[in-house]
Amino acid sequence: MRLSERLRSARRPTAETTPAGDPAAPDSLPIAGYDGLHEKDVIARFHELSQVELAELESHERSHRNRRVVLDKLRYMRSPEPILNYDALEPQEVVRQLESADSATIRAIRDYEGKFRRRRQVLGAATQALPNAVANAGERDRRDEKAERTRTGIQDRRDLTG
Repeated sequence: MRLSERLRSARRPTAETTPAGDPAAPDSLPIAGYDGLHEKDVIARFHELSQVELAELESHERSHRNRRVVLDKLRYMRSPEPILNYDALEPQEVVRQLESADSATIRAIRDYEGKFRRRRQVLGAATQALPNAVANAGERDRRDEKAERTRTGIQDRRDLTG
């Protein structure tokens, strides 16, 4: 069972602990005892959570304590996953995705992983895959445009000095 699944199942509310119709009941939050935790303790746990769980906490925080420091950190932590359902993938699944990914996707995975999960296996695989990765269309276009500007600039300088 994945860490996030274990965490969710351990915190899953029961009929006895959650009032009917209250989706924001404290027991249903991704961090157990959330409302009783100091803001530093809450923030320290954010890297363990998926984007869905972060969104849930942001909604709860806005409607309850509205702590600026917590909301600022949530705003920083919230970002789109680099590939579909990334947060649900095990490290070896991400590594397999890296093998066929273009350089932009590898950089997005590396940056996202460094910001959130910090799994060494994934970060190492991304570092190894990046030098051999194929450039995506946008990168190729930018590289070609830069080469053209360089050629044009050199030619313009020759014309001025010639």
